[in-house]
Amino acid sequence: MESSKNVIHLIAGGTAGTTGAVLTCPLEVVKTRLQSSVSSFVQCNVHAALRLLPQQQVVTISTHSGHVSVGAESMLTQAKPRQPSHGLVVCLRHIVKTEGVRGLFKGLGPTLVGVAPSRAIYFGAYANSKQVLNGVVTPETHFVHLCSAVCAGVSAATCTNPIWFVKTRLQLDQKTEGKLTCRECVRRIYRENGLRGFYKGISASYFGVSETVIHLVIYETIKGYLQQAKQTAATHDRLSATAASNSYTSSSPSSSSSLSSTSSSSTSTAGSSHLHAKGTDDADGNDNSSSFSLNSAKEAFLASDYLKFMLAGACSKTFATTLCYPHEVARTRLREEGSRYRSFFQTLFLVFKEEGRAGLYRGLSTQLIRQIPNTAIVMATYEAVVHLLMPDE
Repeated sequence: MESSKNVIHLIAGGTAGTTGAVLTCPLEVVKTRLQSSVSSFVQCNVHAALRLLPQQQVVTISTHSGHVSVGAESMLTQAKPRQPSHGLVVCLRHIVKTEGVRGLFKGLGPTLVGVAPSRAIYFGAYANSKQVLNGVVTPETHFVHLCSAVCAGVSAATCTNPIWFVKTRLQLDQKTEGKLTCRECVRRIYRENGLRGFYKGISASYFGVSETVIHLVIYETIKGYLQQAKQTAATHDRLSATAASNSYTSSSPSSSSSLSSTSSSSTSTAGSSHLHAKGTDDADGNDNSSSFSLNSAKEAFLASDYLKFMLAGACSKTFATTLCYPHEVARTRLREEGSRYRSFFQTLFLVFKEEGRAGLYRGLSTQLIRQIPNTAIVMATYEAVVHLLMPDE
């Protein structure tokens, strides 16, 4: 039984992750480009500014030793822009114009390869850790959710970092001809740094576990409130139905004649009522009412609870992503080609020094636009698949 439950959590996690990844891939590409220090969107803004300048404009700068004439174009190209403003639609149009529609789905191959095992490991580790901890300490507490989230995040990050590293490199490739293939990317990474090269940015991923912890703790809290409210409403409905039934029975007229007229058929009706209480059989001997009640329960869950779980996942992920977003920028920079960024904290300090606080939040709006629906889809799909596949106890 336990092994079958583990398989259910793996299937649910993989299905949920794949669904969300495919639907939000274009937003993922834009987000990665914005986080990078070599974004084509920045270069596009510089070129647009150059077109507004006179072709032969010369700026004269006075110094202690005399005058120096410098071309305005060279000054502008050497000045690194600080946090340009990019609209999501503008970025999407730029990618389509320069790379075609396929450019919006760069890195989808590694994503599809990685998202199913990543989410399967993530949700499987989370469910198993929570089950173990519930038997050791007070069950379903914030401590249990926190520790389970840490185990899930670290396990998933360690096992799948090479896949996400390749995906990031492919998404940062902006060549229109001779595009980088997945196989060529893997060979280049291995040739430059060996197996260790595939784990660049893993430190940022470990720090990013804090986002996972915050997200799941808030999600479980909201989920608990929703389930408690649902149970309270169900209990209230049952009590109301019972009270109405008792009131109807006590107010129904009864006479000796009616009792005598019904006594002859009491045996048959008792057997019939017992049959209907358990469920009527069809021609093949299948219990229709029991299967109908099971299907009704599944349909009721999907109709009423799916949107609630989507809302819970969206709210929790929005808060967690906004709070912990700088680690995403650091991870993308660490995965760029070159050795300018060496470690997690060195990357954060360098980005803050060169680009200010805004540099640490480049691409946040696009990340939220992508992450909120993606997380809502993932969490709700996971809960729905678990509910549909989990055997009744």
